[in-house]
Amino acid sequence: MVVQFNATTAGSKLAALHIASSDTSVGTAFDITLSGVGFIAPPTVSVIGTNPSVPTNTDSPYVKAQITPSAGATISQVLLTYSTGAQVTAPAIQEVFGNASTASGISGSMNSWTTTGVRAVGDARLAGGTNNHTAAIVLSNCTTNGTTTVTCTSTTGLIAGMSISGANIAASTTIASVTNSTTFVLNTAATGSATGLSLTAAGVSLTGCSLTTSPTIQCASTTGLSVGMGIAGTGFTTNPPNPTVLAITDATHFTVSSTVTAVPSTLTATGCALTFSNGTSSYTDTMAATSNAINAGTATAGYVEFYVQNANLVSNNGWTFQLSPDGGTSWNTRLSETFLTSGSTACTLNSANDLTNGSTTILCSTTTGLTVGNFIQGSPLTIASCTTSTTTNPTVVLTANTTGLAVGMFISGAGGAGIPVNARITAINSGVSFTMNASATVSATNSLLANYINANTTITSIIPNTSFVVNNAAFYSSSGVTLSSVNHGFTKFHYDLVTADMTANMKMRFQMSGYNGVAPNRPPAVNVDDITVVLTTGASPVTVTMYDDGLHGDGTAGDGVYGVQIPAQTVGTTVSYSISATDSNASTTNLSPAGSYTVVAAAPVLAVTPATTLSSAGSAGGGVFTPSNITYTLTNNGTGTMNWTASKTQTWLDLSSASGTLAP
Repeated sequence: MVVQFNATTAGSKLAALHIASSDTSVGTAFDITLSGVGFIAPPTVSVIGTNPSVPTNTDSPYVKAQITPSAGATISQVLLTYSTGAQVTAPAIQEVFGNASTASGISGSMNSWTTTGVRAVGDARLAGGTNNHTAAIVLSNCTTNGTTTVTCTSTTGLIAGMSISGANIAASTTIASVTNSTTFVLNTAATGSATGLSLTAAGVSLTGCSLTTSPTIQCASTTGLSVGMGIAGTGFTTNPPNPTVLAITDATHFTVSSTVTAVPSTLTATGCALTFSNGTSSYTDTMAATSNAINAGTATAGYVEFYVQNANLVSNNGWTFQLSPDGGTSWNTRLSETFLTSGSTACTLNSANDLTNGSTTILCSTTTGLTVGNFIQGSPLTIASCTTSTTTNPTVVLTANTTGLAVGMFISGAGGAGIPVNARITAINSGVSFTMNASATVSATNSLLANYINANTTITSIIPNTSFVVNNAAFYSSSGVTLSSVNHGFTKFHYDLVTADMTANMKMRFQMSGYNGVAPNRPPAVNVDDITVVLTTGASPVTVTMYDDGLHGDGTAGDGVYGVQIPAQTVGTTVSYSISATDSNASTTNLSPAGSYTVVAAAPVLAVTPATTLSSAGSAGGGVFTPSNITYTLTNNGTGTMNWTASKTQTWLDLSSASGTLAP
């Protein structure tokens, strides 16, 4: 048997084949379940064209097409999408501060910046080491030939303006442009020809390194180094860690900011980041803005991305990212972080007064602004004139200032205070002293800090608007505590430009609100790096509905021909379009491209008034008119008035040409 489905609609179908039987020995009937999928062919799109067939710059042509549904279906919608040119998306400005130096202000950056530091010039500057986010890019198998062209295995990550260093590369050389995936161009010709080279962008690879007298390091060459660059390498040991270049002594020696105990033969120096530190409570006191306008006037879309690292922000400290549409006269805040908006108030720390085990769970009625992985802390309490002694174990700290202190709080101090890591208050003698759970390592008088939770505590998980868990236990029990996760490592921020931003005079700037951090308080800091502004130019594709109503250049209503009108375009514009037809079964045919046309110039048209007084003679393409008074209009060439006497004769030459002349 052959059973054939005859589906009139699309989709899964079920049926049963029933076979009756007169042989009771095998059964009275057999039932077989059948299934299939109904398929209705999508609409067809044909006979596509424009009217007029060759549109001019004065035409608003109709595009029409025959849309035919399959049997049993009807057309529910026909859309035409037209484009007047390809959109281009490309960076308008990129800044990694890879060439920068902290020797003076913002020196050597890829773009020009203007800084404001009311409290101190150095509050807005460049800094390397852990302040920098940009990783050096090591290029392999490179070839130089004494010109500005260099080829390598890959150019991934390279940006025009980046520093470049290595064999045959002159000092202060930067990348002028990136040609393709394997080739880039230098701003200064290579000093020699060689193959198989290893070059470094946005940093410097140092070879043949060794320790002379700390903190001086000797290497084969210091070419490419700048003051403030961070220095790192496997086996590189310093105290404190994360050193930066302090000074460049000569062609083979430089000093770093830390005491050096071990130096490997290979080191890597990396660039800087825009750093705000200390500052004041006013955002306008600590700023950095682009000196030159970013031309976004022709952009149809765009975005800004950058990385931010916050450290030691407290109270109302924070940062803003702003844009100006008028070259710096007015500014609009587009992104920001502050201690309060990035945290949670009314938190409850409940350690059950267990000074041994503590609790890693913190209750909060709202967790908005908290982020897993971010540091979490409260504003520290400064305790002045604290006297420690190594003769007591545990240490009893003498101070008359015990206001605000509570058992379980963590205690810390600047270098020289001799406060051990994870030191906590175990008892308080009001107005006299407090006792720590560990012994101080020095006997001295210093200012100390008390906080609800330990430094470098991070959030490990969050139950929204209920609680969060931290990696270091709190030993302080209280409610109404304000905590914040505004302090975090480098995090990417993204902002999509709006129409009001995109002008020919757009500028951007970053601000910081802080305070003058004095030991034992660590200065608040905001580091900004790897800034990119990307713009999209060119008109966006436009989607319009096609109709079969007899009113859109489609002929007779209901004849299956659909039409729509496209606005007039300038001469030379190529308009391409696609057509999408959907039927009542939700089947769609997408025809892309469906067609295109290039706009040509309209032929000139001569209109002469008053026509009743004219006499003429001449052949096609020219003629003689003998009027007494005549006004002429020649489209594409201009409009004007000529006043003549009755005896004046004017000869018009080549009236069919847009470039023709009018001469007597």
